[in-house]
Amino acid sequence: MSRPYKILVADRNPHVRRFLSRELSAAGFQVEAAASAKRLMEALGDEAGPDLLVVDPDLPDAESPALLAQIRERWPAVPVVIHTFFCELTEQPQNLAWTAACVEKNANSSDMLIREVRRLLKTPVSSSPT
Repeated sequence: MSRPYKILVADRNPHVRRFLSRELSAAGFQVEAAASAKRLMEALGDEAGPDLLVVDPDLPDAESPALLAQIRERWPAVPVVIHTFFCELTEQPQNLAWTAACVEKNANSSDMLIREVRRLLKTPVSSSPT
């Protein structure tokens, strides 16, 4: 039996981190959360790093473009879903080429986010990735 896909959620808001962790866990994913860019980078450096990142690049200890560039440089194979209020950040050419998806935060964003995660990890909608 294979392990569940591991998702790393990075968001400065503890309510958003808990909500997304709960929703993604309920969808069958293993979830880890990070409240800062420092913790995000530490988690990415773990031996069993994540299969996918969900990142709001507005973390308290990083500038968005620099953070995204650092992720791209150090972990180019890890898909990144940007979860933010405005997706214009991904419209910049240097971000568009490698960012897997952008989901804008709104009332239905958790459903859209889970759909994007499943699409990127190629997991079925009706079952967990076990």
